[in-house]
Amino acid sequence: MTERIRAGRRTIEITHPDRVVFPEAGLTKLDLARHYDRVAPVMVPHVRDRPVAMDSYPQGVDHPGYYVKQIPGHFPRWIRRVTVPKRGGEVTHVLTGADRIAANGDTANKVGTYPLAVLAERHGIPFVVVAPTSTVDLATPTGAEIPIEERDAAEVSERFPARNPAFDVTPAGLITAIVTENGVHRPSFSESLAVAA
Repeated sequence: MTERIRAGRRTIEITHPDRVVFPEAGLTKLDLARHYDRVAPVMVPHVRDRPVAMDSYPQGVDHPGYYVKQIPGHFPRWIRRVTVPKRGGEVTHVLTGADRIAANGDTANKVGTYPLAVLAERHGIPFVVVAPTSTVDLATPTGAEIPIEERDAAEVSERFPARNPAFDVTPAGLITAIVTENGVHRPSFSESLAVAA
């Protein structure tokens, strides 16, 4: 089953419009599409020209999702596509998001971000954090003050004691730049981020 709705000058086809994507509220894909259609005139001017990352939860938010790496062809042309150049198939930049950025530029993100930063530095590859200013927390001086959620250790091991942090903290010294909707911020982040947030 599909449903077609108008979005500006386009007609969008929604597959599985009755699939519940927000179980607690009972909202379906079609409900969500209609909601965004109503708020688009107010929201779109604020999103235009801002870095945006997309997560997709095709079965609903209570099921596994994935990070969308390619912008679908049916998206409006004003959504800028950025192609990261590659030389000989090698990575030239590492881009990551952030859940929280301390005043000095230390950045908390999903576990595994810090080792990527270490590898990027080891190989001379710029490591860039792309996040909205809402993640910048000037009241938190450094990453040492960012509380890190500990997940159930049984997710890692049921036989041995284990830590299972949900986030790790990348020190500002490993970060080449932080990109927000206000521009590119370079070290010293304590100065450049102070005017961003």
